[in-house]
Amino acid sequence: MGPGGGPSPEVREHLRALEEKQGSLEGRVRELAEQLRGPQAEKMSADEKTRLREELGKVLNGQFDVRTELRKTELDRITHDLTRLREVFDRMQKDFETRQHERATIVERRMNQLLGGDATDW
Repeated sequence: MGPGGGPSPEVREHLRALEEKQGSLEGRVRELAEQLRGPQAEKMSADEKTRLREELGKVLNGQFDVRTELRKTELDRITHDLTRLREVFDRMQKDFETRQHERATIVERRMNQLLGGDATDW
């Protein structure tokens, strides 16, 4: 992860490349589908239709792989964020419980500070 909690530059670049590849594959899928169902399809030989269907299947499988990798990368990022948030939550909860347990001492210390004592522990 990057310093601000978002994806690192490497992950962002990887996601950008995957999204670009996804877009390119989607364009090819649409092109092949149009060839197979458009008016020119009626003029194609059975072998040509079979070849185009096989190519469409390969492109769709590639597109599925890219989309799966995009989802996996997003799940990894969310898992990392959840782990980090859980750590922050646990620290805050421990601090809260400690302060609640030591409430009387903390209040007494603050009273002493206000009445002329040290003001660093409030």
